[in-house]
Amino acid sequence: MLHAVEAHTMRMLSALQLITGTTWGYGTGARRPIYVSMIRPAMVYGASVWYTPEGIRSAQKGVASKLKSLQGKCLRVVTGACKATSTEALEVETPTQPIDIALEGRVARTMLRTGASYARHVADKETKKIRQQMRSKRGRQVRVRKALWQRGERWMRQIGKKKAYEKERPPWVAQGKRSS
Repeated sequence: MLHAVEAHTMRMLSALQLITGTTWGYGTGARRPIYVSMIRPAMVYGASVWYTPEGIRSAQKGVASKLKSLQGKCLRVVTGACKATSTEALEVETPTQPIDIALEGRVARTMLRTGASYARHVADKETKKIRQQMRSKRGRQVRVRKALWQRGERWMRQIGKKKAYEKERPPWVAQGKRSS
Protein backbone atom coordinates (compact mmCIF):
# COMPACT_ATOMS: atom_id res chain seq x y z
CA MET A 1 0.00 0.00 0.00
CA LEU A 2 2.86 2.36 0.79
CA HIS A 3 4.25 1.94 -2.73
CA ALA A 4 0.93 3.07 -4.21
CA VAL A 5 0.84 6.11 -1.91
CA GLU A 6 4.42 6.98 -2.84
CA ALA A 7 3.79 6.62 -6.58
CA HIS A 8 0.64 8.76 -6.46
CA THR A 9 2.36 11.43 -4.36
CA MET A 10 5.31 11.59 -6.76
CA ARG A 11 2.94 12.02 -9.74
CA MET A 12 1.18 14.88 -7.99
CA LEU A 13 4.52 16.41 -6.95
CA SER A 14 5.79 16.35 -10.53
CA ALA A 15 2.58 18.11 -11.62
CA LEU A 16 3.24 20.76 -8.94
CA GLN A 17 6.80 21.15 -10.25
CA LEU A 18 5.46 21.75 -13.76
CA ILE A 19 3.49 24.80 -12.68
CA THR A 20 6.05 26.21 -10.25
CA GLY A 21 9.72 27.03 -10.15
CA THR A 22 12.07 28.80 -7.76
CA THR A 23 12.12 31.92 -9.94
CA TRP A 24 8.92 31.61 -11.98
CA GLY A 25 5.34 30.31 -11.67
CA TYR A 26 3.26 30.40 -8.53
CA GLY A 27 4.83 31.87 -5.42
CA THR A 28 5.28 30.14 -2.07
CA GLY A 29 2.01 31.64 -0.84
CA ALA A 30 0.10 29.80 -3.58
CA ARG A 31 2.15 26.58 -3.54
CA ARG A 32 1.49 25.71 0.10
CA PRO A 33 -2.33 25.73 -0.26
CA ILE A 34 -1.95 23.45 -3.30
CA TYR A 35 0.15 21.06 -1.22
CA VAL A 36 -2.19 21.20 1.78
CA SER A 37 -5.39 20.79 -0.23
CA MET A 38 -4.32 18.29 -2.89
CA ILE A 39 -1.11 16.40 -2.22
CA ARG A 40 -1.24 15.87 1.53
CA PRO A 41 -4.82 14.50 1.58
CA ALA A 42 -3.75 12.05 -1.14
CA MET A 43 -0.83 10.97 1.07
CA VAL A 44 -2.97 10.28 4.13
CA TYR A 45 -6.04 8.91 2.34
CA GLY A 46 -7.14 5.69 4.00
CA ALA A 47 -4.47 5.96 6.70
CA SER A 48 -6.85 4.55 9.29
CA VAL A 49 -6.69 1.28 7.35
CA TRP A 50 -3.03 0.96 6.40
CA TYR A 51 -1.18 2.97 9.07
CA THR A 52 -0.48 1.73 12.60
CA PRO A 53 1.11 4.22 15.01
CA GLU A 54 4.59 3.39 16.24
CA GLY A 55 4.80 1.79 19.65
CA ILE A 56 2.15 -0.80 18.82
CA ARG A 57 3.38 -4.35 18.18
CA SER A 58 1.79 -4.71 14.77
CA ALA A 59 3.25 -1.43 13.48
CA GLN A 60 5.26 -1.67 10.28
CA LYS A 61 8.70 -0.21 10.66
CA GLY A 62 9.74 2.53 8.30
CA VAL A 63 6.29 3.72 7.22
CA ALA A 64 6.51 6.98 9.14
CA SER A 65 10.08 7.67 7.98
CA LYS A 66 9.15 7.00 4.35
CA LEU A 67 6.17 9.35 4.56
CA LYS A 68 8.36 11.93 6.30
CA SER A 69 10.84 11.84 3.43
CA LEU A 70 7.95 12.22 0.95
CA GLN A 71 6.68 15.23 2.86
CA GLY A 72 10.21 16.66 2.84
CA LYS A 73 10.37 16.35 -0.95
CA CYS A 74 7.01 18.08 -1.29
CA LEU A 75 7.95 20.90 1.09
CA ARG A 76 11.23 21.46 -0.79
CA VAL A 77 9.24 22.03 -3.96
CA VAL A 78 6.79 24.28 -2.10
CA THR A 79 9.50 26.47 -0.57
CA GLY A 80 12.07 26.22 -3.35
CA ALA A 81 14.68 25.04 -0.83
CA CYS A 82 17.75 22.96 -1.69
CA LYS A 83 18.01 19.20 -1.06
CA ALA A 84 20.18 19.63 2.04
CA THR A 85 17.41 21.43 3.96
CA SER A 86 15.99 19.22 6.70
CA THR A 87 12.34 18.26 6.74
CA GLU A 88 11.92 19.58 10.29
CA ALA A 89 13.16 23.02 9.24
CA LEU A 90 10.76 23.04 6.29
CA GLU A 91 7.86 22.03 8.55
CA VAL A 92 8.67 25.01 10.77
CA GLU A 93 9.18 27.39 7.84
CA THR A 94 5.86 26.42 6.25
CA PRO A 95 3.61 25.90 9.27
CA THR A 96 2.93 22.25 8.46
CA GLN A 97 2.20 19.51 10.97
CA PRO A 98 4.62 16.56 10.87
CA ILE A 99 3.10 13.74 8.84
CA ASP A 100 3.42 11.09 11.55
CA ILE A 101 1.48 13.25 14.02
CA ALA A 102 -1.19 13.95 11.40
CA LEU A 103 -1.52 10.23 10.66
CA GLU A 104 -1.75 9.30 14.34
CA GLY A 105 -4.43 11.96 14.83
CA ARG A 106 -6.43 10.64 11.88
CA VAL A 107 -6.19 7.07 13.15
CA ALA A 108 -7.21 8.17 16.66
CA ARG A 109 -10.24 10.09 15.35
CA THR A 110 -11.32 7.09 13.30
CA MET A 111 -10.96 4.77 16.28
CA LEU A 112 -12.98 7.14 18.46
CA ARG A 113 -15.69 7.45 15.83
CA THR A 114 -16.03 3.71 15.27
CA GLY A 115 -15.65 2.94 18.96
CA ALA A 116 -18.29 5.51 19.88
CA SER A 117 -20.80 3.99 17.48
CA TYR A 118 -20.14 0.51 18.89
CA ALA A 119 -20.36 1.82 22.46
CA ARG A 120 -23.71 3.46 21.67
CA HIS A 121 -24.97 0.15 20.28
CA VAL A 122 -23.87 -1.71 23.42
CA ALA A 123 -25.39 0.93 25.71
CA ASP A 124 -28.74 0.81 23.89
CA LYS A 125 -28.75 -2.98 24.05
CA GLU A 126 -28.05 -3.01 27.80
CA THR A 127 -30.61 -0.27 28.47
CA LYS A 128 -33.26 -2.30 26.68
CA LYS A 129 -32.32 -5.36 28.74
CA ILE A 130 -32.60 -3.39 32.01
CA ARG A 131 -36.01 -2.00 31.00
CA GLN A 132 -37.27 -5.50 30.29
CA GLN A 133 -36.02 -6.71 33.67
CA MET A 134 -37.77 -3.82 35.43
CA ARG A 135 -41.18 -4.79 34.08
CA SER A 136 -43.26 -6.85 36.45
CA LYS A 137 -44.81 -10.17 35.49
CA ARG A 138 -48.07 -8.50 34.45
CA GLY A 139 -46.33 -6.19 32.00
CA ARG A 140 -46.60 -3.03 34.08
CA GLN A 141 -43.53 -0.99 34.76
CA VAL A 142 -42.12 -1.07 38.24
CA ARG A 143 -42.48 2.21 40.08
CA VAL A 144 -39.11 3.87 40.19
CA ARG A 145 -38.10 6.31 42.88
CA LYS A 146 -37.83 9.89 41.69
CA ALA A 147 -34.37 11.05 40.87
CA LEU A 148 -32.73 13.83 42.83
CA TRP A 149 -33.16 16.36 40.03
CA GLN A 150 -36.89 15.59 39.81
CA ARG A 151 -37.28 16.22 43.52
CA GLY A 152 -35.26 19.43 43.10
CA GLU A 153 -37.66 20.68 40.42
CA ARG A 154 -40.65 20.12 42.73
CA TRP A 155 -38.86 21.96 45.53
CA MET A 156 -38.07 24.90 43.20
CA ARG A 157 -41.76 25.14 42.20
CA GLN A 158 -42.74 25.29 45.86
CA ILE A 159 -40.27 28.11 46.49
CA GLY A 160 -41.68 30.03 43.54
CA LYS A 161 -45.18 29.87 45.10
CA LYS A 162 -44.18 31.87 48.21
CA LYS A 163 -46.52 34.59 49.27
CA ALA A 164 -45.68 38.19 48.45
CA TYR A 165 -44.87 39.14 52.05
CA GLU A 166 -42.39 36.24 52.35
CA LYS A 167 -40.26 37.46 49.46
CA GLU A 168 -37.02 39.28 50.11
CA ARG A 169 -37.09 43.03 50.52
CA PRO A 170 -35.18 45.27 48.16
CA PRO A 171 -31.91 46.57 49.66
CA TRP A 172 -33.12 50.20 49.80
CA VAL A 173 -35.98 49.35 52.15
CA ALA A 174 -35.09 49.49 55.85
CA GLN A 175 -35.38 46.33 57.90
CA GLY A 176 -38.26 47.48 60.07
CA LYS A 177 -40.35 49.12 57.31
CA ARG A 178 -42.37 47.48 54.59
CA SER A 179 -42.80 48.91 51.13
CA SER A 180 -46.35 49.70 50.14
